[in-house]
Amino acid sequence: MYDVILKNGFVINGSGNPGIFTDVAVQDGKIAIVGKLPQGAEARETLDVRGLTVCPGLVDPHLHEELPLLDGTSMETYIREGIATVVNGNCGHSITPGKHDSILRYMYENGLQNETGYKKLIHALTPWSDFSGYCKALNAKKPPLNSSLLLGYGTIRWTVMGGSKDRRPTAEEERQIFEVIEEGMKQGAAGISTGLAYIPCRYADYEELRKVCEIVAKYDGVYASHIRYEIGHLNAVRECIDLGRDTGVRVQISHLTPTSLESYRAIAEARKEGIEIAVDTIPKSSGHCMKKDRFIRFVCATVSEMFNMTDDEFRKAAQTPEGRKLTLSSVLFNDPNIRLIRTSVPEYENQSIDDLAKKEGRDPAEMLLDIICNDTIDCLIWTGGLNRNDFSGKPYDPEVWGNPVIMAGSDRIFGDADDPYSWYELFRPGSMPNFINNMTGCGVSLEEVIRHVTSLPAQQFRLSGRGLLLPGYAADIFVMNREEYRFPDNQEVDYNNPLAMAKGVYHVLINGTFALKNKKYLSSGSGMTLGPNGRIL
Repeated sequence: MYDVILKNGFVINGSGNPGIFTDVAVQDGKIAIVGKLPQGAEARETLDVRGLTVCPGLVDPHLHEELPLLDGTSMETYIREGIATVVNGNCGHSITPGKHDSILRYMYENGLQNETGYKKLIHALTPWSDFSGYCKALNAKKPPLNSSLLLGYGTIRWTVMGGSKDRRPTAEEERQIFEVIEEGMKQGAAGISTGLAYIPCRYADYEELRKVCEIVAKYDGVYASHIRYEIGHLNAVRECIDLGRDTGVRVQISHLTPTSLESYRAIAEARKEGIEIAVDTIPKSSGHCMKKDRFIRFVCATVSEMFNMTDDEFRKAAQTPEGRKLTLSSVLFNDPNIRLIRTSVPEYENQSIDDLAKKEGRDPAEMLLDIICNDTIDCLIWTGGLNRNDFSGKPYDPEVWGNPVIMAGSDRIFGDADDPYSWYELFRPGSMPNFINNMTGCGVSLEEVIRHVTSLPAQQFRLSGRGLLLPGYAADIFVMNREEYRFPDNQEVDYNNPLAMAKGVYHVLINGTFALKNKKYLSSGSGMTLGPNGRIL
């Protein structure tokens, strides 16, 4: 007897081949049959999915959910997209080395956690002291979806060098850095990530990165990079291509804007050269919506001299001429699209800071800083507006949709489990339907698009036995109504609602257990922590 039978569905197996109308049987967490079932076949649960599309569980290669998975934050929004597996530890930020309280401090200083959440999580999370310890803590929580994890070079560099140092590591520091990377790769990391636009990764030059990539390549790991935007997208992509060429490391370009067509051409040419490189993009994004304390963290993370400041130290600095000048040097104060929302001042609601400043005859940046430091004004800062120019959600150019190694990565940053308004973004919870609908709208077959978000990322991150509906593979499956599979568009989305979710997914199985059944979220706790090449951590 099988555990689950899905009958009469339109099955897309993730390879890019045409779908077929057939059945799928699941047993002991694995795909048992894709095709005609034996006569008299029975299962503990049989669902007739006639009229629905059956696909492998989706893989999101770019997330920052390593802490929310530990503190019990609901992953329902991912399940309702059809996502079964996520890759965490991106942009240079991860969970090793050192003890968990040090990691939490790093996340706080990098704007990835507010002060309240930072202090809460120090006591709430199960302690760990290395990569393996984090995996054990995560497994004890019985996560609702699968996760693979990258080492974060920013976290490693910051820990070993004693802060965000704008210099090369000493010989002894370099030895310790290499030791940490070796340990993490042996313990099951998928590779390493950098955030070359962020402190402290941006202080790493090419030679430093080359040495890191040589170690990662030795373990067949991936180098995933938030690229060095300051030198231009194309040059930044070429830096990563050079690392792949010089070291043999597999390369993942993170959240590359679809507007940089020359970068997509460079990636395609690198593939022809034999460099194993792929790319993910954010399908559609608004600006970030964040409370003032979270905005303060982001400001401090962008200014070297303020990186180690607490919130109180930030406010004190903003009261002095020198500190004010330093604060306003942050790129975040140069955004002409900043708006104030959910504000205690009605006339400020959904108004741009530029327009408000003009009415009061003030400099926009100066006014914004005063509002941030004024405890009597409650509001959220909305940077970037409804549609960011770099991830607008508009139809892709053929250079993008025709690239065989493009994936969808939502790049969602964790907020606060107790306060969904701490940080959120309006369209990224719908990254998978937005990507799939954009690509098919450009004329790409549904079967080919499903390959881009299943077997392609599984191959790139060496998630063996996943990403395809084949006998013996893990039973990560999502079932959707193709016509209903969507996310709210510009007219429907509400900036007051950080909890919007995708529609159209009827069932999701993760390792053979229902996480969503008949549209009801079950939070099954059947997720696994995945190492490369089929290793379960």
